[in-house]
Amino acid sequence: MDVILLAFIFFLVILLITILSFLMYCGAFSSVSVKAGKPSFGKMVFCYKFQRGSYSGVGELFTKVTCDFPDKKVMGIYYDDPKKTSPERCRSCIGVILHEERDDKRTTVDDSAILESLCSDALTKGYQVQKFPKVNYAVISTFPYVTKLSIFFAVNKVYPAMAQYIEERGLCAYPFLEIYGDEIEIVAPLSQQEDFFVPEAESESEEDDLPANDDTGSPGTIDIVKATDTRESSDEPSSGESPFEILPGEDLAGDSVDLEE
Repeated sequence: MDVILLAFIFFLVILLITILSFLMYCGAFSSVSVKAGKPSFGKMVFCYKFQRGSYSGVGELFTKVTCDFPDKKVMGIYYDDPKKTSPERCRSCIGVILHEERDDKRTTVDDSAILESLCSDALTKGYQVQKFPKVNYAVISTFPYVTKLSIFFAVNKVYPAMAQYIEERGLCAYPFLEIYGDEIEIVAPLSQQEDFFVPEAESESEEDDLPANDDTGSPGTIDIVKATDTRESSDEPSSGESPFEILPGEDLAGDSVDLEE
């Protein structure tokens, strides 16, 4: 009887160690570091689907874009604070980065013809395409990305840490970008924020959120390679009011904080 009991206890200990090891692997016990600085991405071409509704429902879009573009880096943009905005009015867009330029290296296509083909393919599949600028000022945090469970831990650990960092320093940082590569990078721009608002997100009515179609019902097209940016935006840290109700504040270049969980 004692042997059976010892074997059972041994099994429970091994099971507990296995579970704790897996949670550690997924980032459950990872510390969170938040800083103000320059994000990893530069100029990018982003194809996306827009959604107005609870952020809890974006998982379906993530699955779809991953299936449609398995070789591309996924990104989500969240425009509204769910604590201040009703779930049905929260705006987000989920998609993939078709092309980006980084300081360390060019990570995607160099050939404009290939890029134009990728954009045309995205439009055919019902996606919209938008160009985003390089950002030099942002609140940034990264988190390990090893399994889908890592996303759960990232959302529940990084966002509170970033909110605390932003509020304590009186920053105007929005919208929130989640970029999924080798790790999860969460970025809230401190400059050029309006350049990250897709046309659907700027619309006041849900009717205006629908992409324009021609008479045949096919999606509109865009010459993304030859297109030029029409907005005039400043690369200096913004002092405007954030939709997340965070006040503007001081220049924090190089300032960072580590939050141990």
